[in-house]
Amino acid sequence: SRRWPVVEWLSRCMRALRDVWHGASGLHEYEGYLVHVREHHPERAPLSREEFFRREFTERWNGVRRCC
Repeated sequence: SRRWPVVEWLSRCMRALRDVWHGASGLHEYEGYLVHVREHHPERAPLSREEFFRREFTERWNGVRRCC
């Protein structure tokens, strides 16, 4: 069954808003971090969401310190 054009438009708008919120809130970054830890560092326990965002905030405001 085909949706009405208005319902289709509203559905697209809601998906777009969800994607914007998801990106702005940093949830996408945390989910990517979890995937990375699972794939590349299975022996490590991932940081909690709070620990992850605290670390990201600290790194962002204290500058990046790495060798390369």
